[in-house]
Amino acid sequence: MKYICCFMLAICFLAQPGWSAPDTTAPVQFATKKIFYINAYSPGYVWSDAEQGEMERVLHEAGVQYQSFYMSSKDHKKPEEIHVAASKAHDLIESFKPDVLIVSDDNPVAHVVVPWYKNSSLPVVFCGVNWDCSHYGLPCTNVTGMLEVSLFSKMLQAIYPFARGKRVGILTDNNETDHLEGAFIPKRCNLPWAAEKYVNSFAEWKQDYLAMQDQVDILFLYGTAGMSDWNEEEAEAFVRANTRIMTCGTQYYMRHLVVVGYMKSAEEQGHWAAQTALRILSGTPPSAIPVAENKVTILTLNMTLAKKLGVVFPLDMVNLAELVH
Repeated sequence: MKYICCFMLAICFLAQPGWSAPDTTAPVQFATKKIFYINAYSPGYVWSDAEQGEMERVLHEAGVQYQSFYMSSKDHKKPEEIHVAASKAHDLIESFKPDVLIVSDDNPVAHVVVPWYKNSSLPVVFCGVNWDCSHYGLPCTNVTGMLEVSLFSKMLQAIYPFARGKRVGILTDNNETDHLEGAFIPKRCNLPWAAEKYVNSFAEWKQDYLAMQDQVDILFLYGTAGMSDWNEEEAEAFVRANTRIMTCGTQYYMRHLVVVGYMKSAEEQGHWAAQTALRILSGTPPSAIPVAENKVTILTLNMTLAKKLGVVFPLDMVNLAELVH
């Protein structure tokens, strides 16, 4: 099934409108070009590792000169800490003098691109910005990118037949990205949360997980990466012991904790950003490249949790899914 997902992923990449493959068979074309990349997080965060890994693979094949920087936003959340990281990124960019700047997720956009490079001469490509970029004044003449959206309505339609009702709640990490997710889903789907919790610790997460079993019919588990005391093994055992309602997620690393996942692909984001940067290096201005949204979905079904709930998925759904046990 993983091979099928990878093949479908490749098809989706090739189907992006307005895209043409860069000539990666002749790296000399980009040998004198420079790309600087800002990762919002730290090494070890599954999403951004995959996003950066795919981006670097494409850029390496193209032969560009490359430098990267980690803002470590999940470890340093205070405004003064974010300012220090953003200032360091700015200094490195000015020293490296890239031909294109790539940034992933919201913090580098808000704290580096907007104050220093919006409407500048430096082309900028973003990826992983949640739902909307208009509040940053983007896109603009020199900035384009790929938004990160959850295909939440489609996921709910798949889950409703197995749920006891239609009350939906969210339980997630207490950080800027997760609050954006919690704010935009009700707007996009016209569905207010029946319960909404943003937590700082694993202990809080477990407490609210138990409480929400009685407050909602479907529980959306978005992220956990910012909890310093998070224990994945303990979380899986806790969920297996205490799940009484349908749960869902859109982050691939959460597939062991939710019954149904309509998972986004970090690789899609990184791949698009790298290809777009190469298009710009080949002469296409950012203003000619429309802002895109992610399209790839990886369906996951947690058969252990489904069995606990007495849920039997139809065969056509099972055949399309990556099965988790």
